[in-house]
Amino acid sequence: ITTFAFTSSASAYVPDDRWSTTASGSTGSQGDIATITWSLVADGTSIVSEGSSNLISYMDGLFGSSGGGNLTTRPWFSLFQDSFDRWTELGGIKFVYEPNDNGVQMGGNTAGLLGVRGDIRIGGATIDGANGTLAYTYLPNNGDMVIDTGETTFYSNSTNNYRQLRN
Repeated sequence: ITTFAFTSSASAYVPDDRWSTTASGSTGSQGDIATITWSLVADGTSIVSEGSSNLISYMDGLFGSSGGGNLTTRPWFSLFQDSFDRWTELGGIKFVYEPNDNGVQMGGNTAGLLGVRGDIRIGGATIDGANGTLAYTYLPNNGDMVIDTGETTFYSNSTNNYRQLRN
């Protein structure tokens, strides 16, 4: 007989926790469409408990780095943009790419600011290597996301236009 004991509950879905303020202002009442910006942090940006972000070089290694300093012209950028566009279409939230990110530490309680950084800041670091944590994110009003750049086989799977990465 196997017995399981849970010391605390997991927060896989938090129905009453929503963005109240974003870089675009107040999100209004529940049911109102909120505008949430997202940005990609530069390599070297500090991530609480993880070290420095290496997401840009990781993605360049998987997909190529043509496009120069403008991330929107990189071969892999459209995978992120397509995901946010689809979530906008289905979710009642308008996601807008913020091309700037000022490099403040991720994982703190730093709000998004138009022209400075996104509400959701995406970075990457090796969290636990292959076959473990794929990514994690913080709850609103700090939506920073860290992608495990040790998951190369998972994220480079091209099936269904890289669905594993886009999901």
